[in-house]
Amino acid sequence: FFGIGRKSDILDKIDNLSYLLPKNMFPIADTPAGNMFLLSVHEESYGNIYYKDHEIEDSFEFNDAKNKLPESMVLVANNFNDFLEKLYDN
Repeated sequence: FFGIGRKSDILDKIDNLSYLLPKNMFPIADTPAGNMFLLSVHEESYGNIYYKDHEIEDSFEFNDAKNKLPESMVLVANNFNDFLEKLYDN
């Protein structure tokens, strides 16, 4: 997970990866392979968490009004609590 005020924090990731990020989404964590988990602040998908594969080039942009995801993104949770629960095997 990215923090705030550390060497590689959320603001640093937003600055360096803005070309990969859909509008109104920001990175909250990454994987060892460099892919990211994004938190949406779009009106229609507010709070949803998405997995974004940085190696897949999208042919269209994210459209929350139509609930249409680009090829590089997958919905993983409807909110942050659900996301955290999915990180652990009961």
